[in-house]
Amino acid sequence: MNGISHPSAASAAAVALNDADSAVRHAAAHTVGLFRYQPALTDLLKLAAGDQPGPARAALEAIGRLKNAAAVPYLLELAGDLPVGPVDTTGAPADAAARIREHALIFALIEINQPDAVRKGLSSRIPSEMRAALTALDQMPNGELQAVSVLPLLQNPSEAVQGTAIWIVGQHPDWGQSVQQYFETQLQSAATLNAQQRDVIRSLLARLASAPEIQQLLQKQLNTDAAPATRQLALETLANTTLTAAPAGWLDALGTLLPQATLAELPLLTAAAEHLPRPKDGHPAL
Repeated sequence: MNGISHPSAASAAAVALNDADSAVRHAAAHTVGLFRYQPALTDLLKLAAGDQPGPARAALEAIGRLKNAAAVPYLLELAGDLPVGPVDTTGAPADAAARIREHALIFALIEINQPDAVRKGLSSRIPSEMRAALTALDQMPNGELQAVSVLPLLQNPSEAVQGTAIWIVGQHPDWGQSVQQYFETQLQSAATLNAQQRDVIRSLLARLASAPEIQQLLQKQLNTDAAPATRQLALETLANTTLTAAPAGWLDALGTLLPQATLAELPLLTAAAEHLPRPKDGHPAL
């Protein structure tokens, strides 16, 4: 049927979307997508919500090909219905099957390319729906995802949303100044943060420590003029980074602070100095 160009082939394939055989439904979805047969949208959405992975994925691919804006709210709803489970560091489902279905769903949103409709998903209270909207907007040619929409999500309680926000920020060196300003505000309020908030900020800074703006920001806190709570949070961050090479400015600052360290700060300075990788020829002050 895929090789037939007559319009009747598309309508016949659309009827087959409701066939009892999952293999037939799978093939029908593929055919309908090739024809971009708009009347099949409702049945494709129904198939995409089904529990058969192959036909559901084929239906999502077809929906993307239709490029029908009316599908966006339903796709976001489907994203919200994805099973809750462990996620990887990018916020994606750790389970392979769940990740494949989510990818097909997000790709359909990207193909439809209706950013204003997708943007409504950012206000969802369902993490998987918000993640789908975030990822799709970031990948759309005209998604126009802005730092101001993503940075607050770095502290979202959902691992899926937070991981997605961290991943997106890491892909946007053009957001460097906004990211630096955001974390500078967080560091300056270190004295008022509770233990959980400090843990979150420390973890985020450590994961983003390869960014030049974050390195500069942390180095700025490693001086005697910085507030003690701010400096201590910066030191804790240094001791949690995973860099393969430490910025020279960090090592220089630690070398300056160590001789005049207070009893409260000495363990933090020592931990940071021992954790950070040093040049092959060492560092004169450490």
